[in-house]
Amino acid sequence: IGLDEYGKPIPIIYGVKMTGQAGKWNLGFQNIMDHPNDDFRNFFVARVTRNIGKQSYVGFIGTHGNALGPESNFLAGMDIRLSTTTFKGNKNAAMTAYGLKSWTDVLNGKDVSFGVDLNYPNDFFFFRLGYQQIGENYRAGIGFVPRLGIRQSYGHVGLGPRPNKWGIQQIRFKTAIDNITDMNNRILSRLLTINIPDIEFQSGDEIQFSTMSRYEYLDEDFLIFPDDSVVILSDEYNFWRYSVMVESAQRRNFYTAIKYIWGTFYDGDRRDVIIEAGYKVFVPLFLSVEYEQNDVALESGDFRTHIYRANVNVFFSPDITLTNFIQYDNVSGSVGWQSRFRWILKPGNEIIFVWNSLLNETPEQDRFRIYERSSRLKLNYNFRF
Repeated sequence: IGLDEYGKPIPIIYGVKMTGQAGKWNLGFQNIMDHPNDDFRNFFVARVTRNIGKQSYVGFIGTHGNALGPESNFLAGMDIRLSTTTFKGNKNAAMTAYGLKSWTDVLNGKDVSFGVDLNYPNDFFFFRLGYQQIGENYRAGIGFVPRLGIRQSYGHVGLGPRPNKWGIQQIRFKTAIDNITDMNNRILSRLLTINIPDIEFQSGDEIQFSTMSRYEYLDEDFLIFPDDSVVILSDEYNFWRYSVMVESAQRRNFYTAIKYIWGTFYDGDRRDVIIEAGYKVFVPLFLSVEYEQNDVALESGDFRTHIYRANVNVFFSPDITLTNFIQYDNVSGSVGWQSRFRWILKPGNEIIFVWNSLLNETPEQDRFRIYERSSRLKLNYNFRF
């Protein structure tokens, strides 16, 4: 909404949102109209849930509008969550299930999505299991669906003992799997991750080592690095990667984190380094920087990417904050900057001002030029009755 197929802004004419509660019912409605070219597009969302007991609910959703194309699109769905904190006395457990159907012009059948998720997030023993299926003609006109025509099974299981010695808060051993197939059960992607182990200290510091086994099926060639025309050919790929991370507690005035990932990558090798550091200069001022480097060597060529990120935040008071986020990467050669000022007048009532700008490199002039900039002013005021 508010963007065209190339990600460029589309003028929004108006937007209205209403949320609230009525007894055990939670209500949310939103309507937005934007104006691409000579047309007007309207988007409507309605979300209603009803509380069941203390922690469960049944919900309904409906949307009308299509940001993906000119066709008319309507979607309706239902979900239910059954949750408790008293399973077997003092354990947490939750089950979530959902079903959705879309109606889109020129598309008939195979337009349903559904799934179920079972979560047992407890201390010593924990697990999570889930399954979802997305039809190839399913279209969420106002939502985001990364992959169509798939069946996905996922889950993890682990142990988290607390030895109460050597300054260790908890040691976590976890195995996770994410498996995606097409509708004919052909494997498209599989990721197996083993954490051995993840150690969290009472100080808040953490050490983590993990190994990952990955399978990917590419049905067409993939251009991974356009500058040097580095291409991964369509084929089946199995590869292993390993990672180690050391992170100090972010409650400290100065903290740092280092992560190193290495191993095979499609038909070659890849090594990643991520370094992060933050410093609370004094009570209202916080600075952080992050650097990420990816070295990739493939049969069709080698390349290296660099990403730089920085945060400069000022906390004038619990109610008044100014945050700034800046990012640069050597592939796009651009700098993105977002500045956000937030003033909470009282809970539910606030003023937010956001500034965005995009600067591109101009090698011939050896400097950056502002390519895009925008500002937004948002006023929130809640009426309670």
